[in-house]
Amino acid sequence: MWRELINKRMKVTSVQRNIKEIIRELKDRAERRRVEESAKDRGAGQRK
Repeated sequence: MWRELINKRMKVTSVQRNIKEIIRELKDRAERRRVEESAKDRGAGQRK
């Protein structure tokens, strides 16, 4: 019973064909963000 209540508003969608590209893009963005944050922590300015 509780499972039906939880899943009542869930919508099932198909997996995107380019999921590998999407995951790679998200990982690359996260890596760039971490590099920028660590540079700020070290006091290095952002290069252009």
